[in-house]
Amino acid sequence: SQDHGQDARDLECDDLYRSEVFLKAFPDPTSTHVTERFRLPINAVDQNDNRRFCAQCLEEDVAAMRAPALRRAWRNRGSALCAAHRQPVLLQQLEKGHLSNFTGGWQAYMQQTTRGYFDHGVGLVSRDRWGYQTASAETRICRIVLRIQVWVEYAPVVPAYMRPSKYSLYFLLGIFLYQGNLVSDGGAARWFLVAARGSKLNSHEYDKPTVAQMVKNIESAPPRSLAIAYLLLGSAFDLISKEEVWFIRQTLIFTASSFPVTRDELKLLTRCFQSYHLDAIWSSALQNLPIDDLVRLAWLLRDR
Repeated sequence: SQDHGQDARDLECDDLYRSEVFLKAFPDPTSTHVTERFRLPINAVDQNDNRRFCAQCLEEDVAAMRAPALRRAWRNRGSALCAAHRQPVLLQQLEKGHLSNFTGGWQAYMQQTTRGYFDHGVGLVSRDRWGYQTASAETRICRIVLRIQVWVEYAPVVPAYMRPSKYSLYFLLGIFLYQGNLVSDGGAARWFLVAARGSKLNSHEYDKPTVAQMVKNIESAPPRSLAIAYLLLGSAFDLISKEEVWFIRQTLIFTASSFPVTRDELKLLTRCFQSYHLDAIWSSALQNLPIDDLVRLAWLLRDR
């Protein structure tokens, strides 16, 4: 860190693979393997936003007499689920601090164990204090979320026939998760399951809906809110069957609103902002998205 003019507090455990001095301690084949093994995803969130973890992964580590280890997949900007298990598991979020320190894994493990349960933490389906009211319903919804999450991850960089670009999908997720200021309830995905209000990334001043701000809102969103944003996205692009839509609507009953069945209902959910907020979002879309993507978003953001 001294060689690069960095303070040790600015570094992460994951940054070791970037250090030539560290890699020289290993023979060539091993050093190459270390670099590939620990390289972070291209769309990795900033270390200060590194708060999502899979409670089941950490529990399995400790049960196997290993220190609870962080996974690269949790650092992906849009990760809401962990797919390393027989069934997808909703990620959890560290309540204080971030995971990018030497004790981050243990902090996450202790957060879950001190609550008196260690299943999937706080899920999407309403539950009592002893466990999920219906684990099969939780699993089914998580499968739907995972399908949409993968669809977004493999979206084309530029809009293609019948496929919006990845950037427009991030923009739309950002709308569902957008918080204009600290006291705002935020977009539909944030208040739908009554997520915690505000974020340390937001100030009391109004943050304009730039592309950077939309991305920040995705990175800072609780996994439950991000999962709901994926479901709303699936509703917008007909990625969820009618049967699945009605199943979601009947299962997510303790919410601030019913899950939208039609595009018109989805559009009403996005009208939780003031008109000047919506105008600012549309203006940002005009400046940053290609025309083919704008055509796909106009029905949601414009009245005419």
